[in-house]
Amino acid sequence: MRIFLIHLILMALAIATTSCSSAPLPATSSSGVIDPANGTFRSVLKKGIGFQLSSAKTGWQLIDPPQKSQFVRTMYRAPQAYDDIYASLSVRVDDMGKEQSLETYVNRWLTQYPKFGFEVLGKKKFNHNDTLGFVIDLLNRKAARQLRQVVYVHQRHAVVMTCKDHSDNFRNSLPACNQIVRSFTWNQE
Repeated sequence: MRIFLIHLILMALAIATTSCSSAPLPATSSSGVIDPANGTFRSVLKKGIGFQLSSAKTGWQLIDPPQKSQFVRTMYRAPQAYDDIYASLSVRVDDMGKEQSLETYVNRWLTQYPKFGFEVLGKKKFNHNDTLGFVIDLLNRKAARQLRQVVYVHQRHAVVMTCKDHSDNFRNSLPACNQIVRSFTWNQE
């Protein structure tokens, strides 16, 4: 009986230790889907389908998204600020409700940017790793902010990656941001 109790106590301790080391919330910086060592973020949109990104060799940090945003899944931040502003890359996921094409989704947003003070500098459809995407370059002169948005659509989900920086420094931060964006891959089981 004593040996049985010892085994039971050891098993309880092993289970408690395992559950204590798990993340309090999935897909946060302490979660298993995040690997801060190489800046890898993995997201699951629905069973069997998701995506991943990595900031390896860019120096950019994987950081938690703002708590007030329910759509931003993760963020990356440049290691140094310019004029007290850190360049960043946010990764937002929109559930479109129903399947729609990449062009339909992007065209809806193209009409909205001027309402938020952004001028569309350029837009282009592209193919990356057999995945169609759309890139949109934007400038808000009044706020001195420049953005590049890269959009991918899969079934009823849109993944929108937004590189943002002070407009005077955008050209310097864009290469690292582009490298993270180019690491994007869909995961399908």
